[in-house]
Amino acid sequence: MRRYWTKIAIGLLVAAIGVLAARQNGWSLPARVEGETRANGSNWVEVVSKPYTLDKIYLSMTGPSGNHPVTCLLPHAKPQLVWLTGLRTEVLDADNRETISPEFCCHANLTFDPKRISPEKHNAEFDNSTHMDWRFFTLVPGRLQESLPPGYGIPVRSDTPLDFFTMSLNLNVPDRAVKVRFKTTIDFVRDADLTAPMKPLFRRALYVVQPLAGSGMEHMKMCTSMTHPGEGCVEPMATNVVGGVATMKGGVQAQFGNDVTYHWMVPPGRHSYRVKVVANQLNLTTSTTLHYVTAHLHPYGESLELYDLTALRSVLKIQAEDFHDKVGVKHMGEFQSASGIVVDPAHQYELRAEYNNTTSKDVDAMAILYLYLLENDFHYPPKSGMLAKK
Repeated sequence: MRRYWTKIAIGLLVAAIGVLAARQNGWSLPARVEGETRANGSNWVEVVSKPYTLDKIYLSMTGPSGNHPVTCLLPHAKPQLVWLTGLRTEVLDADNRETISPEFCCHANLTFDPKRISPEKHNAEFDNSTHMDWRFFTLVPGRLQESLPPGYGIPVRSDTPLDFFTMSLNLNVPDRAVKVRFKTTIDFVRDADLTAPMKPLFRRALYVVQPLAGSGMEHMKMCTSMTHPGEGCVEPMATNVVGGVATMKGGVQAQFGNDVTYHWMVPPGRHSYRVKVVANQLNLTTSTTLHYVTAHLHPYGESLELYDLTALRSVLKIQAEDFHDKVGVKHMGEFQSASGIVVDPAHQYELRAEYNNTTSKDVDAMAILYLYLLENDFHYPPKSGMLAKK
């Protein structure tokens, strides 16, 4: 018996030494950990990124990045219907794993795994009663947590292959190296655990664009050369499946033409940007309701508004707040509602972005609105027993 416990102790010591060595050498520990079910019945999965070294100034879309596959949300259970309810991340010191300033996050995207599935395949698995695009959630500076209203979620199979992409940013520390990681939690609930039916949502993104001429941005090229749906602040809108591998083509740029850009420069002073919403961005055939909204603005961006040109009224406005002692977005507002706001495809909508560049130089800018809308005709596919409604 003593020999048995001696072996156990040696085994634990070896494991601890291995973990310590991995940390000292900058290796990634396991990228995902299945969390226990919380008291309220929700579940979570944790994803920890590899370390990123920020040894100089990295503007938007230029920082170190990487993707982290999430093969299955419930690896120890049979495939079943689950509902994604939110995403949240923390920026950590890469070595001691302590939380540090969120200013080093450029963006983080939870997407379908482009090598194994596409939005079209996912929607077909739900008899096309869902209308998802490539992404589930996008986290941006000032908004490192998104939580859908209670009782609302995005339906997916628990074995749907997902992917989490993170990109770092450094606007303020030019004279020393900062090593960071992203620790992210994916929140979801099992349909089998529900006491009341969930209400399904789908996501859409609306973009402010500006003339390409005179943009003067070399790093903007990264926005138009993406090979992964989570890589940039914008996402592809079409896929081509060859040999079981989904590849991106077209994309947001194709909706507007090659003479405009969604990543532009703002001169010193106050500037307003107004762009009509392209009909196929919402891609609605009937009216529905809007239940969660947030936005992506760069530093010196003050607000992004959705305006109904037909009804001559503001639908909603997302406000942003910058840090006072450094460059960066401190807080990005959000809209959350159980009752929702009606969105009518017969109406014409407009995006209105406000920037106030208080510097003496041009600054780079984006303005994106992330919408979560109600699925009007969602039903549990009868062909799949594991997804059948209880």
